[in-house]
Amino acid sequence: MASILVERGKVYICSGSRVSVVDNINLENPIILQPFVKFGDSHQNGSRQNGDAESQNGGKTQNGSKEPETLVCMGLSSCGDYLAVCGDNKKLVVYHQNKLVCETILSRKASKLLFTKDGSDLIIADKNGDIYSFKHKLKTSDNKPTLVLGHLSMLLDVQLSPSNRHILTADRDEKIRVSMFPNAYNINNFCLGHTDFVSSISLCGEKSLVSGSGDGTIRLWNFLEGLELASREVYKDVNVKLDRVVDKDSQVLKDVNNDLKDLDIERKRNEPSDIPAVIKIMCLYEKSAVLVHLEGLNGLLLYSINQESKCISKEQLVDLKETLVDFDLDDNNTLTCLALSHGSQAVLNQFVFKDGVYALEKEVEMGAHLAEIKVEDVGDLSNLHKRWFDNMKEYMDRKEIRQKNEQIRIESFKSKSGDVPEKKRKVETTS
Repeated sequence: MASILVERGKVYICSGSRVSVVDNINLENPIILQPFVKFGDSHQNGSRQNGDAESQNGGKTQNGSKEPETLVCMGLSSCGDYLAVCGDNKKLVVYHQNKLVCETILSRKASKLLFTKDGSDLIIADKNGDIYSFKHKLKTSDNKPTLVLGHLSMLLDVQLSPSNRHILTADRDEKIRVSMFPNAYNINNFCLGHTDFVSSISLCGEKSLVSGSGDGTIRLWNFLEGLELASREVYKDVNVKLDRVVDKDSQVLKDVNNDLKDLDIERKRNEPSDIPAVIKIMCLYEKSAVLVHLEGLNGLLLYSINQESKCISKEQLVDLKETLVDFDLDDNNTLTCLALSHGSQAVLNQFVFKDGVYALEKEVEMGAHLAEIKVEDVGDLSNLHKRWFDNMKEYMDRKEIRQKNEQIRIESFKSKSGDVPEKKRKVETTS
């Protein structure tokens, strides 16, 4: 999944096997980091300027394969000095000012990387539900990530409170858990109210949180007390039609549902929701506003938040010509969007925040050597919707139908032959 981070005028674009670092979306003199590609002595620091590391090594990686490992996520410290990336090979690499300083192998590949406020610890989350803390500055051979907390459900997002006293986690089971940090076995409370997976959370103050979900809503919380303050069905604010790709499993599911309908049996399993899910949300710095990326929408929705009146109001649709892949904000609330054009070209769009709305300032096309984005990098959350089914009830219903059909068949043979079915009579004659 391609992603973007912005910090102190620098834009970090993670795509494929590389992280490209550019100044204020100016593509001159970019820095390209390829942590899993060997090239001369530069593999010791993982950085290089003005070129492609792959070309200097014949396209071979450290493990000898033709294709380099794909990066799955990255995280950036608040000061912008430390950058962490993780690949499909479960290898975690940490850079300090674009110089490799630490690397380790994780038990599972990370899905989210987050630095603490002071940058001393790296928070590592995986979709299996576990969160680890890693002291990347500690230079010892036995330095390994330490388990902080675990979920029984798939973990989709994690945030640290501004004071670093709480760690907030969102999962597939519609829950937002608020735990103490670093002693996360002390659970403060839960924020409950969403009816589908919680895909993204963002802090908008010392005790306020905004969450986005697969149910197409965003909700405002007082996370210290677990209270829902406001809610808005954002999918109703735009006209979005989802073009769900029917895969083999989906087709089988439809066939089963049709069979059950013909047999006068209630549907036993859910299909993916037709409601567009919220992919990502981000609260503006020191502003009572939030940006929302909705599934199937080529753009962002800007909402204002009034905590006194407990109201979330739509302010603007930040429209894009291209397909939005990811976005991020800097300290001035300048919005940078990574998009994919119709010609499969990576595009950076920069918007400035003025008088409560966003206006386009720059649009820059990127070369393939800086960011190679594929169609599958565009967010699709259909696989996160739960599909439940009752195996036992369906089995018993089908068994009863088969028994009735067998009884009807036997009675039919009896009425024709006056005795037992032909097949049974032949068996008796032979014996």
